Amino acid sequence: MTGRSAVALLPTVLVRRLRGAGRERGSVTIETAILAVVLLLLILLAVAAGRTVLAASAVADAAHDAARAASLQTDPPTARQAADRAAHRSLSGNGLQCQSVNTSVDTTGFTAPLGQPAQVRVEVGCTLSYAKLAALPGLTATKMLRQEFTSPLDRYRTRTVTP
Repeated sequence: MTGRSAVALLPTVLVRRLRGAGRERGSVTIETAILAVVLLLLILLAVAAGRTVLAASAVADAAHDAARAASLQTDPPTARQAADRAAHRSLSGNGLQCQSVNTSVDTTGFTAPLGQPAQVRVEVGCTLSYAKLAALPGLTATKMLRQEFTSPLDRYRTRTVTP
């Protein structure tokens, strides 16, 4: 032994380690910057997912309202018009701004004889824009949401069949 105790060596070991720490200078700043970017992307992803869920619910409500409005009519042309108006009204009432709205109405149930079960089916499509969330990699600029709903026609209500 050289006569130096372990306690006496402690300060020199600490001094050497502190001198070597300069090589990692700035790494915390870089880690924080990377973490901030990742956190921002996660927040944007959560916003996109939430927006999609709310929009899908609004489109489902619009399809339900449109099918109900169409089933209350007595002929196919007015059923189509009523369904289209109801879908647009429902979407705007839910605060959803679609780039385009497509309403498809199946009115073949109007040809069923009175007393027979019949129905009208409505499909509502909404093109949702993600332009404000374009920072997310892999996220398309638009997404088409579609929902359909079927509503029964009154069995004994007079129906007018027009092409």
